[in-house]
Amino acid sequence: MELHGGRISAQSDDHETRFIVVLPKKEKGELQDEMKFIHTSDLHLGVRPDAGPEYTKRRPEEIWETFKSILDRCEDEQIDLLLISGDVFHRQPLLRELKELNAMFAGLSHTKVVFTAGNHDYLKPNSMYRNFKWAGNVVPLLEGRL
Repeated sequence: MELHGGRISAQSDDHETRFIVVLPKKEKGELQDEMKFIHTSDLHLGVRPDAGPEYTKRRPEEIWETFKSILDRCEDEQIDLLLISGDVFHRQPLLRELKELNAMFAGLSHTKVVFTAGNHDYLKPNSMYRNFKWAGNVVPLLEGRL
């Protein structure tokens, strides 16, 4: 994927995902464009922790609210790139969850979103991640490369 004249790619194995960001070199006397990005991982949207009734009841909503605050920050600060390196969801996502997530990503006016699946929302053969139609600003890295 091209970004600010450079490129971004990812390499994954069973243990980690590495994002590689390559930007053009600064020429003498010229300023290089600034690129602002946020990196996060292990969001675990949809988790239902078993840690007592009060915590179990409120924690899933707190996680979604925290994620929304990251997206708000992307919008407020005009972040160029949001990298999410695995476990967006705590399990295989439902179609309605992917639609909700996609609508949230599509609402970002300036930010491109790049994400990978993790060990909780891993890419099994019938995963909805594989065939879902993402918004134009969303790049799922489902094969470990662009």
